[in-house]
Amino acid sequence: MQLNSLVILRKYKWAIVLIVFTVLAWPIYNQVISRTSQAQETELETIETPDTPSPTIAALGRIVPKDGVINISGAGQLADVRVIELQVQEGETVIQGQVLALLDPFYAQQASLTRAEKRMAVAQAQLEGILAGDAKLGDLAAQEAQIANLEAQVRTEVIEQQALITRMQAELVNAESSYQRFQTLYNEGAISIADLEDKQEAFEIAQARLDEVEAQLENIQSTRAQQIRRESATLDKLTEVRPVDVTIAQAELEEATAAVAEAEATVELARVRAPVAGRVLKIHTQAGERVKFDDGILELGQTQAMYVLAEVYETDISRLKPGQTATVKISALMEALQGTVEQISPQIDQKGIFNNDPALGIDARVFEVKIRLDPSDSQKVEQFIHMEADVTIQTP
Repeated sequence: MQLNSLVILRKYKWAIVLIVFTVLAWPIYNQVISRTSQAQETELETIETPDTPSPTIAALGRIVPKDGVINISGAGQLADVRVIELQVQEGETVIQGQVLALLDPFYAQQASLTRAEKRMAVAQAQLEGILAGDAKLGDLAAQEAQIANLEAQVRTEVIEQQALITRMQAELVNAESSYQRFQTLYNEGAISIADLEDKQEAFEIAQARLDEVEAQLENIQSTRAQQIRRESATLDKLTEVRPVDVTIAQAELEEATAAVAEAEATVELARVRAPVAGRVLKIHTQAGERVKFDDGILELGQTQAMYVLAEVYETDISRLKPGQTATVKISALMEALQGTVEQISPQIDQKGIFNNDPALGIDARVFEVKIRLDPSDSQKVEQFIHMEADVTIQTP
Protein backbone atom coordinates (compact mmCIF):
# COMPACT_ATOMS: atom_id res chain seq x y z
CA MET A 1 0.00 0.00 0.00
CA GLN A 2 2.77 2.40 0.89
CA LEU A 3 4.60 1.39 -2.29
CA ASN A 4 1.54 2.22 -4.39
CA SER A 5 1.20 5.62 -2.72
CA LEU A 6 4.84 6.42 -3.44
CA VAL A 7 4.39 5.46 -7.08
CA ILE A 8 1.29 7.67 -7.38
CA LEU A 9 3.12 10.56 -5.70
CA ARG A 10 6.02 10.37 -8.12
CA LYS A 11 3.66 10.08 -11.07
CA TYR A 12 1.75 13.29 -10.22
CA LYS A 13 4.68 15.24 -8.70
CA TRP A 14 4.80 17.97 -11.41
CA ALA A 15 1.06 18.39 -11.40
CA ILE A 16 1.15 18.99 -7.65
CA VAL A 17 4.01 21.51 -8.03
CA LEU A 18 2.06 23.38 -10.75
CA ILE A 19 -1.05 23.53 -8.55
CA VAL A 20 0.95 24.89 -5.60
CA PHE A 21 2.73 27.51 -7.79
CA THR A 22 -0.61 28.63 -9.24
CA VAL A 23 -2.13 29.05 -5.81
CA LEU A 24 0.84 31.13 -4.60
CA ALA A 25 1.23 33.30 -7.77
CA TRP A 26 -2.43 34.13 -8.29
CA PRO A 27 -2.62 37.00 -5.71
CA ILE A 28 0.57 38.56 -7.13
CA TYR A 29 -0.84 38.36 -10.65
CA ASN A 30 -4.08 40.05 -9.58
CA GLN A 31 -2.12 42.90 -7.90
CA VAL A 32 0.01 43.51 -11.01
CA ILE A 33 -3.06 43.53 -13.25
CA SER A 34 -4.81 45.95 -10.89
CA ARG A 35 -1.87 48.39 -10.83
CA THR A 36 -1.51 48.25 -14.61
CA SER A 37 -5.19 48.99 -15.05
CA GLN A 38 -4.99 51.94 -12.63
CA ALA A 39 -1.95 53.34 -14.45
CA GLN A 40 -3.74 53.09 -17.79
CA GLU A 41 -6.80 54.81 -16.36
CA THR A 42 -4.63 57.60 -14.88
CA GLU A 43 -2.80 58.06 -18.17
CA LEU A 44 -6.09 58.17 -20.03
CA GLU A 45 -7.43 60.77 -17.60
CA THR A 46 -4.25 62.80 -18.07
CA ILE A 47 -4.67 62.74 -21.82
CA GLU A 48 -8.36 63.51 -21.75
CA THR A 49 -8.15 66.24 -19.06
CA PRO A 50 -6.93 69.63 -20.39
CA ASP A 51 -3.75 71.14 -18.84
CA THR A 52 -4.26 73.55 -15.95
CA PRO A 53 -2.61 76.94 -16.66
CA SER A 54 0.51 77.67 -14.62
CA PRO A 55 -0.09 80.14 -11.75
CA THR A 56 2.97 82.14 -12.85
CA ILE A 57 4.40 83.79 -15.96
CA ALA A 58 8.15 83.58 -16.58
CA ALA A 59 9.93 86.27 -18.57
CA LEU A 60 13.29 87.89 -19.15
CA GLY A 61 13.88 91.54 -18.33
CA ARG A 62 16.46 94.19 -17.59
CA ILE A 63 17.02 96.57 -14.69
CA VAL A 64 16.36 100.27 -15.46
CA PRO A 65 15.73 103.45 -13.45
CA LYS A 66 12.36 105.17 -13.56
CA ASP A 67 11.64 106.42 -17.11
CA GLY A 68 14.89 104.79 -18.30
CA VAL A 69 18.30 106.38 -18.75
CA ILE A 70 18.01 110.08 -19.69
CA ASN A 71 20.61 111.44 -22.10
CA ILE A 72 21.41 115.09 -21.31
CA SER A 73 22.59 117.07 -24.35
CA GLY A 74 21.78 120.71 -23.60
CA ALA A 75 19.66 123.12 -25.61
CA GLY A 76 19.01 122.12 -29.21
CA GLN A 77 19.66 125.68 -30.41
CA LEU A 78 23.32 125.40 -29.34
CA ALA A 79 24.61 122.86 -31.83
CA ASP A 80 28.24 121.76 -31.93
CA VAL A 81 29.21 123.57 -28.74
CA ARG A 82 31.91 123.00 -26.18
CA VAL A 83 31.47 122.30 -22.48
CA ILE A 84 33.41 124.96 -20.59
CA GLU A 85 32.51 123.84 -17.07
CA LEU A 86 31.19 120.55 -15.71
CA GLN A 87 29.57 120.99 -12.30
CA VAL A 88 28.81 117.36 -11.37
CA GLN A 89 30.64 114.04 -11.11
CA GLU A 90 29.66 110.46 -11.90
CA GLY A 91 27.61 108.96 -9.09
CA GLU A 92 26.53 112.36 -7.75
CA THR A 93 22.90 112.84 -6.75
CA VAL A 94 21.24 115.95 -8.21
CA ILE A 95 17.94 117.73 -7.73
CA GLN A 96 15.55 118.89 -10.41
CA GLY A 97 16.73 122.13 -12.00
CA GLN A 98 20.31 121.85 -10.73
CA VAL A 99 22.94 123.18 -13.14
CA LEU A 100 24.95 120.26 -14.53
CA ALA A 101 27.22 122.06 -17.00
CA LEU A 102 27.93 125.38 -18.68
CA LEU A 103 28.32 125.60 -22.45
CA ASP A 104 30.81 127.69 -24.37
CA PRO A 105 28.76 130.88 -25.03
CA PHE A 106 27.88 131.26 -21.36
CA TYR A 107 30.36 133.91 -20.21
CA ALA A 108 29.93 136.08 -23.30
CA GLN A 109 26.17 135.86 -22.94
CA GLN A 110 26.44 136.65 -19.24
CA ALA A 111 28.35 139.82 -20.12
CA SER A 112 25.63 140.74 -22.62
CA LEU A 113 23.04 140.30 -19.90
CA THR A 114 24.96 142.60 -17.57
CA ARG A 115 25.09 145.27 -20.25
CA ALA A 116 21.38 144.90 -20.93
CA GLU A 117 20.59 145.27 -17.23
CA LYS A 118 22.64 148.45 -17.06
CA ARG A 119 20.82 149.89 -20.07
CA MET A 120 17.51 149.08 -18.44
CA ALA A 121 18.59 150.82 -15.25
CA VAL A 122 19.55 153.90 -17.25
CA ALA A 123 16.21 153.88 -19.06
CA GLN A 124 14.37 153.57 -15.76
CA ALA A 125 16.30 156.47 -14.31
CA GLN A 126 15.59 158.62 -17.35
CA LEU A 127 11.89 157.98 -17.13
CA GLU A 128 11.83 158.81 -13.45
CA GLY A 129 13.71 162.04 -14.12
CA ILE A 130 11.24 163.11 -16.78
CA LEU A 131 8.29 162.30 -14.56
CA ALA A 132 9.84 164.36 -11.75
CA GLY A 133 9.38 167.59 -13.72
CA ASP A 134 11.74 170.27 -14.99
CA ALA A 135 15.39 169.62 -14.47
CA LYS A 136 17.32 171.67 -11.94
CA LEU A 137 20.85 172.91 -12.26
CA GLY A 138 22.02 169.98 -10.18
CA ASP A 139 20.36 167.59 -12.60
CA LEU A 140 22.11 169.27 -15.51
CA ALA A 141 25.46 168.96 -13.78
CA ALA A 142 24.78 165.33 -12.98
CA GLN A 143 23.89 164.61 -16.59
CA GLU A 144 27.06 166.30 -17.82
CA ALA A 145 29.07 164.26 -15.32
CA GLN A 146 27.35 161.10 -16.56
CA ILE A 147 28.43 161.86 -20.11
CA ALA A 148 31.98 162.58 -19.00
CA ASN A 149 32.08 159.33 -17.06
CA LEU A 150 30.87 157.40 -20.08
CA GLU A 151 33.50 158.96 -22.29
CA ALA A 152 36.24 158.16 -19.78
CA GLN A 153 34.88 154.66 -19.36
CA VAL A 154 34.86 153.95 -23.06
CA ARG A 155 38.44 155.18 -23.39
CA THR A 156 39.55 152.87 -20.58
CA GLU A 157 37.62 149.91 -21.95
CA VAL A 158 38.98 150.42 -25.44
CA ILE A 159 42.56 150.55 -24.17
CA GLU A 160 42.06 147.40 -22.11
CA GLN A 161 40.38 145.58 -24.96
CA GLN A 162 43.09 146.58 -27.43
CA ALA A 163 45.72 145.22 -25.04
CA LEU A 164 43.75 142.00 -24.82
CA ILE A 165 43.57 141.81 -28.61
CA THR A 166 47.32 142.26 -28.84
CA ARG A 167 47.85 139.38 -26.43
CA MET A 168 45.36 137.18 -28.28
CA GLN A 169 47.10 137.95 -31.56
CA ALA A 170 50.42 136.83 -30.08
CA GLU A 171 48.84 133.62 -28.83
CA LEU A 172 47.35 133.00 -32.26
CA VAL A 173 50.75 133.46 -33.91
CA ASN A 174 52.31 130.99 -31.50
CA ALA A 175 49.49 128.49 -31.96
CA GLU A 176 49.70 128.77 -35.75
CA SER A 177 53.46 128.31 -35.66
CA SER A 178 53.14 125.21 -33.49
CA TYR A 179 50.43 123.80 -35.72
CA GLN A 180 52.53 124.30 -38.86
CA ARG A 181 55.54 122.72 -37.15
CA PHE A 182 53.50 119.70 -36.14
CA GLN A 183 52.13 119.41 -39.66
CA THR A 184 55.70 119.08 -40.88
CA LEU A 185 56.50 116.51 -38.20
CA TYR A 186 53.37 114.56 -39.02
CA ASN A 187 54.21 114.53 -42.73
CA GLU A 188 57.62 113.16 -41.78
CA GLY A 189 56.01 110.48 -39.63
CA ALA A 190 57.53 111.80 -36.40
CA ILE A 191 54.24 112.28 -34.54
CA SER A 192 50.77 110.76 -34.47
CA ILE A 193 47.61 112.24 -35.95
CA ALA A 194 46.31 112.80 -32.40
CA ASP A 195 49.24 115.12 -31.63
CA LEU A 196 48.59 117.04 -34.84
CA GLU A 197 44.87 117.34 -34.05
CA ASP A 198 45.68 118.73 -30.59
CA LYS A 199 47.74 121.52 -32.15
CA GLN A 200 45.06 122.14 -34.74
CA GLU A 201 42.47 122.45 -32.00
CA ALA A 202 44.71 124.84 -30.03
CA PHE A 203 45.11 126.96 -33.17
CA GLU A 204 41.34 127.05 -33.74
CA ILE A 205 40.72 128.00 -30.11
CA ALA A 206 43.25 130.84 -30.32
CA GLN A 207 41.57 132.10 -33.50
CA ALA A 208 38.14 131.93 -31.86
CA ARG A 209 39.34 133.85 -28.81
CA LEU A 210 40.83 136.57 -30.97
CA ASP A 211 37.58 136.85 -32.93
CA GLU A 212 35.66 137.09 -29.68
CA VAL A 213 37.74 139.88 -28.13
CA GLU A 214 37.69 141.83 -31.40
CA ALA A 215 33.91 141.52 -31.46
CA GLN A 216 33.81 142.69 -27.86
CA LEU A 217 35.83 145.78 -28.80
CA GLU A 218 33.38 146.62 -31.56
CA ASN A 219 30.50 146.07 -29.17
CA ILE A 220 32.09 148.32 -26.54
CA GLN A 221 32.62 151.11 -29.02
CA SER A 222 29.15 150.78 -30.47
CA THR A 223 27.40 150.44 -27.12
CA ARG A 224 29.23 153.29 -25.44
CA ALA A 225 28.75 155.57 -28.43
CA GLN A 226 25.05 154.87 -28.34
CA GLN A 227 24.93 155.54 -24.60
CA ILE A 228 26.82 158.81 -24.99
CA ARG A 229 24.48 159.94 -27.76
CA ARG A 230 21.48 159.06 -25.65
CA GLU A 231 22.84 160.83 -22.61
CA SER A 232 23.70 163.88 -24.69
CA ALA A 233 20.19 163.96 -26.08
CA THR A 234 18.83 163.72 -22.57
CA LEU A 235 20.99 166.63 -21.51
CA ASP A 236 19.61 168.73 -24.34
CA LYS A 237 16.05 168.02 -23.33
CA LEU A 238 16.38 168.37 -19.58
CA THR A 239 15.03 171.88 -19.66
CA GLU A 240 12.08 170.91 -21.81
CA VAL A 241 9.77 168.20 -20.50
CA ARG A 242 6.84 167.30 -22.72
CA PRO A 243 4.32 164.43 -22.75
CA VAL A 244 6.03 163.09 -25.81
CA ASP A 245 9.25 162.85 -23.80
CA VAL A 246 7.50 160.65 -21.27
CA THR A 247 6.18 158.42 -24.05
CA ILE A 248 9.62 158.08 -25.57
CA ALA A 249 11.22 157.30 -22.21
CA GLN A 250 8.62 154.66 -21.47
CA ALA A 251 9.21 153.07 -24.88
CA GLU A 252 12.95 153.04 -24.27
CA LEU A 253 12.45 151.41 -20.89
CA GLU A 254 10.18 148.76 -22.40
CA GLU A 255 12.76 148.09 -25.09
CA ALA A 256 15.51 147.80 -22.49
CA THR A 257 13.38 145.49 -20.36
CA ALA A 258 12.70 143.24 -23.36
CA ALA A 259 16.42 143.17 -24.12
CA VAL A 260 17.13 142.02 -20.56
CA ALA A 261 14.54 139.25 -20.85
CA GLU A 262 16.04 138.12 -24.15
CA ALA A 263 19.55 138.16 -22.69
CA GLU A 264 18.39 136.16 -19.67
CA ALA A 265 16.86 133.55 -21.98
CA THR A 266 20.07 133.37 -23.99
CA VAL A 267 22.15 132.90 -20.84
CA GLU A 268 19.80 130.16 -19.70
CA LEU A 269 20.34 128.28 -22.96
CA ALA A 270 24.00 127.93 -22.03
CA ARG A 271 23.12 126.38 -18.68
CA VAL A 272 22.42 122.65 -18.76
CA ARG A 273 20.01 121.75 -15.95
CA ALA A 274 18.76 118.44 -14.60
CA PRO A 275 15.21 117.83 -15.89
CA VAL A 276 14.48 115.53 -12.95
CA ALA A 277 16.02 114.56 -9.64
CA GLY A 278 18.31 111.55 -9.93
CA ARG A 279 21.89 110.32 -10.09
CA VAL A 280 24.59 111.00 -12.68
CA LEU A 281 25.25 107.60 -14.24
CA LYS A 282 27.93 108.40 -16.80
CA ILE A 283 29.71 111.48 -18.15
CA HIS A 284 30.42 111.49 -21.89
CA THR A 285 31.80 115.01 -22.36
CA GLN A 286 34.41 116.61 -20.12
CA ALA A 287 35.16 120.33 -19.77
CA GLY A 288 36.86 121.60 -22.91
CA GLU A 289 35.37 118.92 -25.16
CA ARG A 290 32.71 119.38 -27.82
CA VAL A 291 29.33 117.80 -27.22
CA LYS A 292 28.91 114.73 -29.42
CA PHE A 293 25.49 114.40 -31.03
CA ASP A 294 25.06 110.70 -30.23
CA ASP A 295 26.51 110.66 -26.70
CA GLY A 296 25.39 114.00 -25.30
CA ILE A 297 26.98 115.42 -22.16
CA LEU A 298 25.97 112.85 -19.57
CA GLU A 299 23.44 110.17 -18.62
CA LEU A 300 21.00 110.71 -15.74
CA GLY A 301 18.78 108.16 -14.02
CA GLN A 302 16.03 108.40 -11.42
CA THR A 303 17.59 105.64 -9.33
CA GLN A 304 15.42 106.46 -6.33
CA ALA A 305 12.81 104.30 -8.09
CA MET A 306 14.12 101.26 -9.97
CA TYR A 307 12.14 99.17 -12.44
CA VAL A 308 12.38 95.99 -14.46
CA LEU A 309 11.32 96.03 -18.11
CA ALA A 310 10.15 92.47 -18.73
CA GLU A 311 9.32 90.90 -22.11
CA VAL A 312 6.18 88.76 -21.80
CA TYR A 313 5.17 86.47 -24.65
CA GLU A 314 1.96 87.38 -26.44
CA THR A 315 0.46 84.01 -25.46
CA ASP A 316 0.68 85.00 -21.77
CA ILE A 317 -0.43 88.61 -21.98
CA SER A 318 -4.13 87.84 -21.44
CA ARG A 319 -3.33 86.61 -17.91
CA LEU A 320 -1.43 89.75 -17.00
CA LYS A 321 -2.77 92.92 -15.37
CA PRO A 322 -1.40 95.84 -13.32
CA GLY A 323 -1.06 95.22 -9.61
CA GLN A 324 0.17 91.63 -9.85
CA THR A 325 3.25 90.81 -7.79
CA ALA A 326 6.52 89.74 -9.36
CA THR A 327 9.73 88.10 -8.19
CA VAL A 328 12.97 89.22 -9.83
CA LYS A 329 16.34 87.49 -9.75
CA ILE A 330 19.67 88.77 -11.07
CA SER A 331 23.05 87.09 -11.11
CA ALA A 332 24.67 89.81 -8.99
CA LEU A 333 22.46 89.19 -5.94
CA MET A 334 21.72 86.02 -4.01
CA GLU A 335 18.30 87.07 -2.74
CA ALA A 336 15.21 87.57 -4.88
CA LEU A 337 13.70 91.02 -5.40
CA GLN A 338 10.03 91.88 -5.14
CA GLY A 339 8.01 94.18 -7.35
CA THR A 340 4.60 95.04 -8.75
CA VAL A 341 3.34 95.17 -12.34
CA GLU A 342 2.73 98.86 -13.02
CA GLN A 343 2.24 99.18 -16.76
CA ILE A 344 1.70 96.90 -19.76
CA SER A 345 2.67 98.26 -23.16
CA PRO A 346 -0.20 98.28 -25.68
CA GLN A 347 2.26 97.64 -28.51
CA ILE A 348 3.65 94.24 -29.47
CA ASP A 349 7.26 93.99 -30.53
CA GLN A 350 9.97 91.47 -31.32
CA LYS A 351 11.93 89.92 -28.49
CA GLY A 352 15.02 91.90 -27.55
CA ILE A 353 16.41 89.99 -24.55
CA PHE A 354 17.73 86.45 -25.01
CA ASN A 355 19.13 83.71 -22.80
CA ASN A 356 21.08 80.58 -23.73
CA ASP A 357 18.01 78.54 -24.69
CA PRO A 358 18.24 77.80 -28.44
CA ALA A 359 14.55 76.94 -28.52
CA LEU A 360 13.63 80.59 -28.01
CA GLY A 361 13.67 82.17 -31.46
CA ILE A 362 14.67 85.71 -32.13
CA ASP A 363 11.38 86.31 -33.95
CA ALA A 364 9.26 85.74 -30.84
CA ARG A 365 6.64 88.45 -30.26
CA VAL A 366 6.42 90.03 -26.83
CA PHE A 367 4.82 92.85 -24.85
CA GLU A 368 6.97 95.10 -22.67
CA VAL A 369 5.83 95.08 -19.05
CA LYS A 370 7.05 97.67 -16.54
CA ILE A 371 7.54 96.27 -13.03
CA ARG A 372 8.17 98.68 -10.15
CA LEU A 373 10.56 97.24 -7.58
CA ASP A 374 9.80 97.66 -3.89
CA PRO A 375 11.62 100.68 -2.36
CA SER A 376 13.85 98.48 -0.20
CA ASP A 377 14.89 96.44 -3.24
CA SER A 378 15.40 99.51 -5.47
CA GLN A 379 18.39 100.50 -3.36
CA LYS A 380 20.00 97.11 -3.97
CA VAL A 381 20.07 97.39 -7.77
CA GLU A 382 21.12 101.03 -8.30
CA GLN A 383 24.52 99.79 -9.48
CA PHE A 384 23.12 97.13 -11.85
CA ILE A 385 21.36 99.19 -14.52
CA HIS A 386 20.67 97.24 -17.75
CA MET A 387 21.57 93.92 -16.06
CA GLU A 388 19.49 90.97 -17.30
CA ALA A 389 16.88 89.65 -14.87
CA ASP A 390 14.72 86.53 -14.56
CA VAL A 391 11.14 87.54 -13.78
CA THR A 392 8.32 85.45 -12.36
CA ILE A 393 4.89 87.12 -12.27
CA GLN A 394 2.14 85.72 -10.05
CA THR A 395 -1.21 85.36 -11.85
CA PRO A 396 -4.66 84.49 -10.41
